[in-house]
Amino acid sequence: MRHPPCQTGENFVYGGTVLSTGCDFVSCSEDQTACVWTGDSLTQTIMHPCTVWCAVALPDGDFATAGQDGVVRIFTKDPSKAAPPEAQAAFV
Repeated sequence: MRHPPCQTGENFVYGGTVLSTGCDFVSCSEDQTACVWTGDSLTQTIMHPCTVWCAVALPDGDFATAGQDGVVRIFTKDPSKAAPPEAQAAFV
């Protein structure tokens, strides 16, 4: 598996975590991404403003990332827990 922005393999993948679903995996990388995988298929790439050093699974199926900028970000599939649209727009 390679993170899509670094298909050349020049950036380090710093870590990963298996989500509580048991079939999804999140990897994090020097290329400023967290990638969500199901099996060996990439299902989502989440860009960050910095190198992503750590990803950790949370018990409710969500996951958190931490990076070089000192910020912890929590990601969820549950719309009731999602940030308001203006906060989501600021993240991108």
